[in-house]
Amino acid sequence: MLASVNRVTISSLATAAGTTIPAVATLASVRSANNAARVAERSFDGHQ
Repeated sequence: MLASVNRVTISSLATAAGTTIPAVATLASVRSANNAARVAERSFDGHQ
């Protein structure tokens, strides 16, 4: 019984990590893209 509970726990933790890691990577990517867009807008506004 304990071994099956450990497998379920390990599986759940692996699923949580497998979901969290891409979510963090996506957040970092979106923030970076937003920052790049702001820089581009400032550069564009300065050259008009």
